[in-house]
Amino acid sequence: MRRFGIHRRLQQLVLDGLFVALLLHFFVTGHVVPPAFVDLFRDQPAVVVVRPVDGPQLSPDAAPATNDSGDETPGT
Repeated sequence: MRRFGIHRRLQQLVLDGLFVALLLHFFVTGHVVPPAFVDLFRDQPAVVVVRPVDGPQLSPDAAPATNDSGDETPGT
């Protein structure tokens, strides 16, 4: 019976440690379970939104045409 008591005490310490780790994780991140882990079990895939970078337009109308000598010519 002594061996069972030691084994139970060790098991209880491990469970207490896991509980404290879960509480710390919740207070630090605000999530009980990480969102990436939750996404693994969803039926629908996650929606990813990509915004274009605010910068110069790369359409052909935005850039002026140049000839071989490098001079700018008006677009036709």
